Amino acid sequence: MRAMPSKKRKNLFYILLIPVGIVFVVTACAYGYMAFTIANAAGDAAKQAGHPLFSWLRTNGDWLMLTELGVLAVLTIGAMVLEAKQDADESQEQAE
Repeated sequence: MRAMPSKKRKNLFYILLIPVGIVFVVTACAYGYMAFTIANAAGDAAKQAGHPLFSWLRTNGDWLMLTELGVLAVLTIGAMVLEAKQDADESQEQAE
């Protein structure tokens, strides 16, 4: 009689990738909008260029984007490594 396959455990990295990815997308959109607004600074766009968020992004945006990208890279690699380990463990259990 064949044993029932064990239920696959959840990968914590996948759960963490979702909110970090959303934060990265929001930051990238805000940064892109800020750059577009500065490039086309005429009329109403010039007023928005002085917004506190844009001022903060202008000084810290590069660092923030690179940090978020690094966190995404670490979580992605962690997810792949853990998935491979779980698959290897499952294959070993089935072989026994």
